[in-house]
This record gives sequence, structure tokens and C-alpha cells, in this order.
Amino acid sequence: MLFSRACEYGIRAILYLATKPDKGPILVRDIATDLHIPFPFLAKIVQTLTRGGILNSQKGPGGGVSLARSAE
Repeated sequence: MLFSRACEYGIRAILYLATKPDKGPILVRDIATDLHIPFPFLAKIVQTLTRGGILNSQKGPGGGVSLARSAE
């Protein structure tokens, strides 16, 4: 095992968001469903990535997460 499960899930979520740059913020629940990751665990990982400045998080209707910078 090269990476922890949390690290692997975080990388997978970032790559998922990088493939959908023009979709706007995406719900964490949708990411978890599409990637077959437990939602509570991914929510905690996304929170850490948001604090680290890698992701942006928006609350409310139309909210979700997106990359903090361009995927390029």
C-alpha cells in the first residue's frame, strides 16, 4: 500500500473534479456515489482539502465543491 485510503480517495476526488471543469460546484454526495466512496469519509477528506486551499466549497442551493485552481 503506497498511500493511505484517505489519500487515495482525496486524489480520486480531485481527479474527478478536474475532469468536470465547466460543470460548476459538484455535490460531495454525487462525487461519493460516482466514485463508490463512503460519503461521511469523503466529506471529512474534502473538508481537509478545502482548509488546505486545494478545493473551494460553496454552501446552499447550487453549492458544492470545485477545484481552487485551474486543472491545467
